[in-house]
Amino acid sequence: MIEEKLKELELLCEKAEGGLWICGSSDIAHARVNVVRRDFEKGSFTVAGNCRQSDAKFIAASRQALPELIAEVRRLREAMEKIKDAKCDPNVKPGPEDMTKNELMFCELSGRIHCIAKEALEEMEVK
Repeated sequence: MIEEKLKELELLCEKAEGGLWICGSSDIAHARVNVVRRDFEKGSFTVAGNCRQSDAKFIAASRQALPELIAEVRRLREAMEKIKDAKCDPNVKPGPEDMTKNELMFCELSGRIHCIAKEALEEMEVK
């Protein structure tokens, strides 16, 4: 997903009514989605009515889930960039002589994992 699409989705989220979105069922076959405003004196209003329960639950959950997913995509992209930008040399050995054997093994293993992750990211970009 390109950044332009993330920005479009983010704008949709910003323009949508804030507050808690809940699904209230009017009967078994249909449901309605209500937005409960932060200012409860103004009451709530229906966003979507006469729709299937599964659709109503999806709409209500999307109000909170979509901004969280956008943030997670950006966080993962940033982590991928850090991995891609880092230097990778599996032959470099950790430094201090006073490190324990376990600490040395951990450093060496971390370096190998980093190189594997970097190679995987490079392969993903080729495809």
